[in-house]
Amino acid sequence: MARPKKNDARTVTYKVRLSEEENRILTETGESAAAPRSEVFRKALNAYHRDLKQAHLLRRQKSEAPDMSVFCGDGVINIRVGAIILKDGRFLMVRNSVSDYYYSVGGRLKFGETAEEAVVREVREETGVVMEIDHLGFIQENYFIADVPSKMGKEVYEVGYYFYMKVPEGFEPVCDCITEDGQTEYLEWVSPDEPRTVFPGFFRTELDITDRSVKHRVKDDRPRDNRSEAKGRT
Repeated sequence: MARPKKNDARTVTYKVRLSEEENRILTETGESAAAPRSEVFRKALNAYHRDLKQAHLLRRQKSEAPDMSVFCGDGVINIRVGAIILKDGRFLMVRNSVSDYYYSVGGRLKFGETAEEAVVREVREETGVVMEIDHLGFIQENYFIADVPSKMGKEVYEVGYYFYMKVPEGFEPVCDCITEDGQTEYLEWVSPDEPRTVFPGFFRTELDITDRSVKHRVKDDRPRDNRSEAKGRT
């Protein structure tokens, strides 16, 4: 929508979806949409502004929504998504400037999102490309010890949803992301036989986009002492 010049409402241009009848009435009423004589058009215009406002509000709410990561006693519960992006026998992974391991493209859900919405958003944010989902491949429960400053040393219980993505022809990812503690992230293609530490580990041995089943994995990366203490508290 073009902005009107001050004190000159006749310069307003609106783009709205109109029916044939609404278009006919608009054409007959002539000059300007700023003060339409057509009640039909006025209703269409009001509906357009209402929908525009609601869409803007929804985008704002999603952008400001908190991550699904909450403290639970002395520990943390995360809900995250991961993207399985395959090309030429390799899978796309992320690393940052301080970690010695690789992790999947993805991140935590924001409150109000579904897992599918979250993985599409994360892929766009981390690669610069909007991808469609092929199908859900894995659900993983995982216990581990956090290594980010805000949760350093905390036990984390994380549920992750991992989706195979439809990779477009000529896909060339671009990453300009940073971690929550300010570290620069990089994207790299990894081959299954490369001697690198990757999370989740099943990326190295179990990826097969032709398999339409959903696999459930449970993993515990806590030191044994932490596991024993957890059992003692139950």
